[in-house]
Amino acid sequence: MSPQRHQRLRTKGWRAPAGAVYVGRPTQWGNPYRLALPKDRWVSGRSHRGLVVVHVDRRGYADGQAWAGFETRDEALRFAVDLFERMIRAAQLRSPRSMDSYLRELVGRDLMCWCPPGSPCHGDVLLHLAAELDTAAAGEGGEP
Repeated sequence: MSPQRHQRLRTKGWRAPAGAVYVGRPTQWGNPYRLALPKDRWVSGRSHRGLVVVHVDRRGYADGQAWAGFETRDEALRFAVDLFERMIRAAQLRSPRSMDSYLRELVGRDLMCWCPPGSPCHGDVLLHLAAELDTAAAGEGGEP
């Protein structure tokens, strides 16, 4: 069975699947792009009523980068996940070996994040990239 993404829960009795890796913030795999409600009506000089996607540092503080104008939560989530994938793909081009090392621990493992099933999630991007790494390693006849 191929690896899957699971929603991490806080409900009584919930247990993480055996061997699953948590990929949310503040882990090294956490998405630095998160959703926020605007503090005021003006972000980047544009008026808006919807959600804002912000970039956060390792401690979870917004660093000033923000994208506005999303009318739905799903639209904003898709944008945040797309930014994450672009960030990872760019890092792969700059430093393939370090990115292979970054993803190696995720190969063949289930992943956990707070995103509900069916919702856009950076964990799905990580699953896909880990599968690519696994396929490439299998093609070369070696371990990932």
